[in-house]
Amino acid sequence: MRCEEIRELFHEYTARGLDQDQKLWVESHVRDCEDCGLFFRESNELWNILDNWDRVEPGEDFVAGFWKRVSEEDVKKNKILDFFRNLKLNWALGAALAVIMVVSVITLNVFHSDRANVVFTENDEADEELLIKLDKAISRETATALDIYGPWKQFDKNN
Repeated sequence: MRCEEIRELFHEYTARGLDQDQKLWVESHVRDCEDCGLFFRESNELWNILDNWDRVEPGEDFVAGFWKRVSEEDVKKNKILDFFRNLKLNWALGAALAVIMVVSVITLNVFHSDRANVVFTENDEADEELLIKLDKAISRETATALDIYGPWKQFDKNN
């Protein structure tokens, strides 16, 4: 038998579940094979330690507390799962907001008038002076233009 087959029989050997022929094969292989002998001794030591283990008795409310914690964990797990279920919606919302922001920035930059690059020529200056003179002329005439209505002038004199 090969080492793997013998190692599979170790548990049954320690539990005394092998027939006499299999038991002799395991014992002879353990004596001849150094690796399997070490594995067999370590396995026996582990089982001996586990047999000598002091058993701990749980408290009276252990089972009730256990099931309470299980139900609390289920609630927490559901909250986390709900977050991840809505994650697709969150990604879509975030992507939509990002697109809106990019379009807003581009739109503002395209339609924003930049006054720093405006060139004010001599013709523009002459036009501006002409508009100012025209505005002053019109505003002077406005007060005298009301004289044609007559009573307005009399009303001002009485006050």
